[in-house]
Amino acid sequence: MVYIVNKNDEHELISMILDYLNIEYTYCEKTTEEVLDLIESKQYEGIFLDNNYKDYLKRNYKKTYYRLYKYINYISLENGDEINPRNTIYEGFKEFLLDEKFDISQKTILILGSTKQAISIYNALKDISDPVVYIATITDELDIKLRPGDRKIRKIEIVNLLKADYIINATEMGNVKAINTCVLEGVNLIPTNYVFDLIPYPFKTSLLRKYELKGAKVYSGLILLIYRVLKSINCDDYSQVSKIYDYILEKEKCRWINMKI
Repeated sequence: MVYIVNKNDEHELISMILDYLNIEYTYCEKTTEEVLDLIESKQYEGIFLDNNYKDYLKRNYKKTYYRLYKYINYISLENGDEINPRNTIYEGFKEFLLDEKFDISQKTILILGSTKQAISIYNALKDISDPVVYIATITDELDIKLRPGDRKIRKIEIVNLLKADYIINATEMGNVKAINTCVLEGVNLIPTNYVFDLIPYPFKTSLLRKYELKGAKVYSGLILLIYRVLKSINCDDYSQVSKIYDYILEKEKCRWINMKI
């Protein structure tokens, strides 16, 4: 059994992915103490968690928490009884890059935002290859030591890059609560070949729409989420990604039609 703890937009999409894969799951609302009991019970295959449990996870799995770039969002049970905290942002993004065969060696990559997700993405990039990475921060804080050659820049400095080979949005700008917002506007809308957005819903954010019109190849956060889920459940058949994506789009299309009737 796979558990999805606390329902949100991302978890609802995860449930659709599991439906397509015919994997049994259940939603549940749990307090921190109840999550501890569930994890320690070892009566599951996996548990999808949200960010509400970060303090508990940091306290109880301290070494693993720091090894996983201070982000744990999934617990799997390995070999029948081994509790395995995991960072599916890091794992899934690596699989996405490798499966899609992106050439990022010595390429310039701009990451928008300095969230925990951004730090996971940054380390996935650097663990695969040797791109030159710029992390554009809105605040002055960045909880990571960058590797040689990489830089933290302010949002207003983005225009100085002139161009980037890849742009990755790791902010919340463009989500369903701020659907028409975008980090890059005006002079900051620098040329690029590829744009990835971690936001899974809406399926095509304002950032992606803008760059798609400019001819860039864009990838929805839903695509990245599918890779994350497949990696979580130890499924390496990534040929299913596009089929799952189309399945979810069709389900959402039918849902909107039914709402209008």
